[in-house]
Amino acid sequence: CETFSIATDIPANRQWIRNVENGFLVEIDDVEGLANRLLETYTDFDRLNKKAIKINHSLFEEKGIWSKNMQKMETIYTKLLNKS
Repeated sequence: CETFSIATDIPANRQWIRNVENGFLVEIDDVEGLANRLLETYTDFDRLNKKAIKINHSLFEEKGIWSKNMQKMETIYTKLLNKS
């Protein structure tokens, strides 16, 4: 989404957020950690967001384009079928 994000540190979010690089990952139930990251983001949003936009665009190009991902899956399935 081309913005600096704050999310829970779970496997699904780690696929998209590189902690400190393009967002912050906060442990589950870490209220103080979340509050600190919100303040840090608010204080330095322009710098953090500028850095995140480049990384997020690249991640989306790599992982988020359905047609590219389906082509990769088709290639993998074809290789698996040919090994049988």
